[in-house]
Amino acid sequence: MTAEPSDTAAAFGFISVIRSAKDDLFGGYLILNEQGRPLEFHCTAPVQANRAQEILYGVTLQPFLYGEQIAQTLWSAAQRSPAVVCTDVLPVLALQSLISTPVVWIADRLPIEGVKATTAMELAKLVDRQQADLFSTLGTVHPFAYADHVLVLSESMSNCQDDVTKQLAPLLDLIEISEPFARIQAAVEEAHRNALGEPRHRQAG
Repeated sequence: MTAEPSDTAAAFGFISVIRSAKDDLFGGYLILNEQGRPLEFHCTAPVQANRAQEILYGVTLQPFLYGEQIAQTLWSAAQRSPAVVCTDVLPVLALQSLISTPVVWIADRLPIEGVKATTAMELAKLVDRQQADLFSTLGTVHPFAYADHVLVLSESMSNCQDDVTKQLAPLLDLIEISEPFARIQAAVEEAHRNALGEPRHRQAG
């Protein structure tokens, strides 16, 4: 699904990855305008690591599958280059090494009002253990608090923090920052339901 491109309209990208009951991975990429309306939507064919990849990539398998195979494929399919790419699946952050647009992971809501995560160690205390363990495969990260969530950039993009929050502000006046990911999950399920013969998927993490 695409709408007519505009060189002047702001656009925001949201990428998620859905895991099926058969452990197939499906990527979805939704690009919104400042009013939260869809400009483009793309989804991938099913992706699953083979045994050789599992052995050779080891702990770096998820960043490879999610960031390089799935997210990069989605990025290349889009007509627009958004101001910011957001994801709710941590390994997608590996896309940052392949593009110049800031890629930000939207972590869990802050558990206590006023809590701020300023280091990876502090951030690891606010997210689940599985996600915390993935940090070592993604290099140095730059966490910060925004809109009651913890957001994470690659350390190489830490100087973009102010730009990212400034760019997202108009959109977040209208929608909740994690809401587009629910749209992606529903759209991916709908797109693949007949082919998979499965009524539901679960989010990959």
